[in-house]
Amino acid sequence: MITKINSIKNFRIFQNYFHNANLKDYNRYNLFYGWNGSGKSTLASLFECLERKEQSQEYFLSEWSIEADNIQITHNNVNDNNLNIKTFNKSFVEKNVFTPNDKIKGIIYISEGQGKDKEELDEKTKELNKKVHRKKEIEIELNGNPDDKKAKGFTVLTDKFLSDAAKSIKANFKVIEIEDTRLLNYDKTKLSNFITQNADSIKTKKSTLSVPEIERLSKSIRPQDKTKIDVNSIQKYDPEILLKIFERVKELCNSKITTKAIERLKENPAIAQWVYQGLQENIHGQDATICEFCAQPLPEYRIADLNKHFSDEFEKLKEALSKGIEWIESNKIRTEFPFETLLYDEFQNDYKQSLSNYDKIINLLNTKLEEWKFALSIKENNPFEIPQNAINEISIAEIDIYTIAFNKVMQYIESHNKKFDGLEDVVKANKQKLELHYVSEEVAKFGYFDKLEQISKLQEEQSKINKEATAFENDVKILKDKLSNETLGLSEFNDKLWNFLGRNDLSLERRTEGGYLVKRNNTEEAKSRSLSEGERTAIALVYFITKLKENGNKIEDTIVVIDDPISSFDSNHLFHANFFIKNECKNALQLFVFTHSFHFFTLEKEWIKLEKEEKTENGKVKKYDLHSIYQIKPTIKNDVRNGNIENADNILDYFDSEYHLLFSEVKKFCDNPQTDYITTHTIANICRQLLESFLTFKFGRTKLEKCFDEINDFENLSKIRKFVNHFSHKTDNGASMTGFNDNIFGEADKIVPDVLKLVEHIDKVHYDSMIARLNNA
Repeated sequence: MITKINSIKNFRIFQNYFHNANLKDYNRYNLFYGWNGSGKSTLASLFECLERKEQSQEYFLSEWSIEADNIQITHNNVNDNNLNIKTFNKSFVEKNVFTPNDKIKGIIYISEGQGKDKEELDEKTKELNKKVHRKKEIEIELNGNPDDKKAKGFTVLTDKFLSDAAKSIKANFKVIEIEDTRLLNYDKTKLSNFITQNADSIKTKKSTLSVPEIERLSKSIRPQDKTKIDVNSIQKYDPEILLKIFERVKELCNSKITTKAIERLKENPAIAQWVYQGLQENIHGQDATICEFCAQPLPEYRIADLNKHFSDEFEKLKEALSKGIEWIESNKIRTEFPFETLLYDEFQNDYKQSLSNYDKIINLLNTKLEEWKFALSIKENNPFEIPQNAINEISIAEIDIYTIAFNKVMQYIESHNKKFDGLEDVVKANKQKLELHYVSEEVAKFGYFDKLEQISKLQEEQSKINKEATAFENDVKILKDKLSNETLGLSEFNDKLWNFLGRNDLSLERRTEGGYLVKRNNTEEAKSRSLSEGERTAIALVYFITKLKENGNKIEDTIVVIDDPISSFDSNHLFHANFFIKNECKNALQLFVFTHSFHFFTLEKEWIKLEKEEKTENGKVKKYDLHSIYQIKPTIKNDVRNGNIENADNILDYFDSEYHLLFSEVKKFCDNPQTDYITTHTIANICRQLLESFLTFKFGRTKLEKCFDEINDFENLSKIRKFVNHFSHKTDNGASMTGFNDNIFGEADKIVPDVLKLVEHIDKVHYDSMIARLNNA
């Protein structure tokens, strides 16, 4: 048996319900009283989940826990429960008897002699339900939960990704300021096709670019007005000549003059140069005897000795040194390259960097050439001396570095010319590279291929389950057709229906083509819409009770749940309905009855209170109650109603009059006022019902307003009148639901006590008697 509901969350009005430790465990007979909208049908729907062995499809995200036979049954393991439970509620009526469009369904009844077929039917139905449940799960995983907008499915997320990623890529290309209709109108269709066509490159992440590469490619695809560069105008320097120059410089510096030399001049190159200049200009003439500089006698052989010092060999070396200096100067590296602005934008930065590297190496080489010139100049000033300082050589490695630097510069010029010659193809290729990069980034960030794989697996499973579910549906249909016995024991059914209604004007008759029709007075067919709500409920409830016994099912092994079987029945029908439920369900393993009718509640309470169970303890026989009575009464917190189950208070348990309950609720409010918005409206309705019952009886009027007119000696009557009229949903035409508020709303805690004072004022004896009864309840 079911002993308690531990918790309910996110299930209609039961948003956050937890079992109160003071609440009695459920008994064999359980009676629940609650006004409309309090949550009775929600609890019945919860029991229906146990019957169907599946989570609520309407509230798929709800969470709940029920204790039965010391086992916890939750929304997660509900399909594993083994409770034999049958639920009568609106869902049962629509699924089995009356459709929402007011048509009467064919009624299926499984006879007792078809047990094995029924077991097979149950097993296949169970498997079918599992398949259907899994189908819904897959549908939610793929397309999201319609009841929870935040729970997006893979296909929705993937579709949104394609849209968002396409917008992002489109924006990237807009920033580049290109003129490409396809890229500037990029959408999810283009993105999806591109991913499909380039899946391998995107998956391997080979297309991811660095920031400099992105900048270069972005520049390359912009429209640019450039011309082709004439590479023939760029004079290429042959660095091999530097090796020849070095050998010549080394040779000249190491040259020696073998003629007789004057030591004074050898040791003083400046003097030697001065003397050499004087001889060259023939300052003293052929027969000079006096020195033009010091006016002293000129030695006889001085001019001859000087001529020997500055011999032909000397002259030739001087000339060679001078030409060597000129040769070095003429072979300095002076290559000129085009300005970087002449190249396409994407090459300019790298071209500029390569020029800088080139300048560094030519500066190094030209510096060495200058050093060689300087060495020859020193030698030229003193041809007799060999320079002491070593001459720095230019290595093959340096020549190679120069060649590489030169070729690097030319590479960008050639790339520029190549793009110029095939501009359309180059731009197209670079756009492709950029698109691949942007797409690869978006795909990796979202995990696109992983989600596609998940979608594919789910779709494969979906296809497989659809086929399996179709097969099970066919098997279930065949078994149901085989097990259907539409004669249904019509005589027995109609007898029960007449007993329920207390009249025999309605009866079921089998159609020749299958199913049933309802006849009124055995003559005319009673269409569903022509049946009163009470008649429809009666037919459905009788059918429900009849099905409890199908396939040899025993009522003694069944938990029966009946939700609000009373709708528009008159008092006479209430007695018949009460008798029917008692007669048919008294032997149930466990019974739950939910009702909003106080009259029906008291009828049910009457018979379940009489049911006792005898137990022996220490040789003594004791009788134990088999019933528990509860009240479904929502709690109010921050003007929000939340479903709640309470033990029935003494008023419900003790009195059999709804008037006592109304009087008690008003008294409770007076003792402990709750002035929130919802409670104020509720107590206004209760006050109205209380005064309607009391005053219409006291004054013999049919209208409450006429009763108020009879009273002329009660001070706060106008406030009471406005309170019960305006804040009662019966008379304010919905005005109280539109946020209307005035001072009287905030005075509920003062006006409600005046309602009881009015009762006391009209009939003090009655008032004192009611207070006494409530205190003794």
